[in-house]
Amino acid sequence: MAWIFSLSVECGTLSAAEAVARHFEGFTATLGNGISYPCHPGVFEFDGDWWAKICPMNVTRSGIGSEEERVQLTAIALLLYEELRSAPAFRYAIAGVEAEAFRTIHELDQRDLESIDGLVVSEGVWKKLNGPDTMEQFSPGYRWHPLVSAR
Repeated sequence: MAWIFSLSVECGTLSAAEAVARHFEGFTATLGNGISYPCHPGVFEFDGDWWAKICPMNVTRSGIGSEEERVQLTAIALLLYEELRSAPAFRYAIAGVEAEAFRTIHELDQRDLESIDGLVVSEGVWKKLNGPDTMEQFSPGYRWHPLVSAR
């Protein structure tokens, strides 16, 4: 079984997910060493809600098996997050291995907001779940726990 690394963005509606996917069309994550990872955006439905999924091409398909892969995926994730800062509206997002539909909107809870590095949530979700003040500003209307390391 292949393990997929992606930025998964829960948007709620199909039109919102399509808008986020369009935002990432043509996006390439280029690392400091000059290696580029073209990204493939798409949308999918899970449990009645729509997601945008952005998959960098030519990265690990077996998870994080070495320190080198962890460093590579963390760098790619940070570039994906940087692009996400200017994306159209979404409810929450996370980058990682097998991050696709990691929680439904109904499963997301305050513990997630307190503990998951790289989790970005809209102010609306943050307020609804009584999010901790320790979450930092990500972009206008969004908070997050900064990514420390890819998982």
